[in-house]
Amino acid sequence: MLSEFDFLSELLNEDLCDIQFEFDNDQQSGLENRENAATPKKFKAQKLLLSYVSPVLRRQFNGQIPSGGKVEKDIEVVKIKEFSHQAFSSCIKYAYGDKDVVAGCTDLALLFEMLLVSKKYMMDKLTNFIRETIFKTKISRKNLFDILSAIEGWKEMAGFEDICSFLTKMCIKETKKDLKSAEDVYEFWTNNRDNELLCSFLDQLTATRGISCINCKAEDCLDGETVLLAEPPVGLKVKLSGSTDARKFGVIQTVIFKLNSTDSWGGMMNKVKVKFGIDKEQTIQYSSVNFSPLSYLCNASAHMHNQVESEVDCKNCNNEECLDEQVFLSDNPIVGTKVRVTGTTRIGKIFTSTKTSSLDAWGSNIFIIHCAFPNGKSGDFPFFHSKNISPLSFACNTD
Repeated sequence: MLSEFDFLSELLNEDLCDIQFEFDNDQQSGLENRENAATPKKFKAQKLLLSYVSPVLRRQFNGQIPSGGKVEKDIEVVKIKEFSHQAFSSCIKYAYGDKDVVAGCTDLALLFEMLLVSKKYMMDKLTNFIRETIFKTKISRKNLFDILSAIEGWKEMAGFEDICSFLTKMCIKETKKDLKSAEDVYEFWTNNRDNELLCSFLDQLTATRGISCINCKAEDCLDGETVLLAEPPVGLKVKLSGSTDARKFGVIQTVIFKLNSTDSWGGMMNKVKVKFGIDKEQTIQYSSVNFSPLSYLCNASAHMHNQVESEVDCKNCNNEECLDEQVFLSDNPIVGTKVRVTGTTRIGKIFTSTKTSSLDAWGSNIFIIHCAFPNGKSGDFPFFHSKNISPLSFACNTD
């Protein structure tokens, strides 16, 4: 099966390669190269496989676009002048199946260059994956100025404005969290006073003080966090929680208030209509509480006496490592399972479980679980087994 074939191993087999890329502006030197001062770095691959992942390379290999290459010893040699060997070869390795060259990369400047490579050669899946990786960049005091340096070098590049703007805002947000006192500010200044970017970054920190985001209205922008508002405003830019697909970025068009309709905690249960991109409006059930209504209750006595006992092969959650108190997430809710309403002392059992014909916003089944409680009361709980998050989160940094 082609889906199981190790294409990456073929990339390492130079006998099967029919094209060689040379990087004039990315040279290597060493003892063996002293006579020639420096030689270009090289990278070999197979035209056929590259043609499937890049329409630009396919047209070059077919002669529709000049490649500037020449044939040497039965192999075509193409010189790459605008990209480094590491950025270009990493993109090709990703196309051959090595996802770690992107997911494991912590060099933001390299990721930016790889993004430029993917855009030039129209490798759309790679472009989206690199963008997702960049947006997930973890920011700390240790890497702050490395990130700011990468931003400074790429912010003027066409098509990179949104990413650089987002990362700058995240740098400001994370730094504000750290600088809580005059001592923190002094330490930050002392540790970084020799960095040429310090003064401009402090200017940005000062300029944003007291300014609320025009979308979420919070001083410390809530971009990416879940929307927990009793009355979410029409016009609020949002995204489907957990999604990095731009087609799931949208704007609230309508809020449908359901009078006297509350969830298990007394929070308002409303519906919102969201316009996602060019797609039709989607109606999403909306609660102001951000967790699943049920969690496992395997050791009731332990909760009453504040004693925790270890369980092996629990007979309630049917798991080797007992899931007591963890949020209830199952694609097959079992009748008779002891549960509690998350965050409360209400304890009961699943009486019935019905899979509805509806799908949630992520495309997974919705269950209605009917629970019976000892006091004779019962309750129905809409159950989204695939996600334990509010269906909407703020999307402030999107066009």
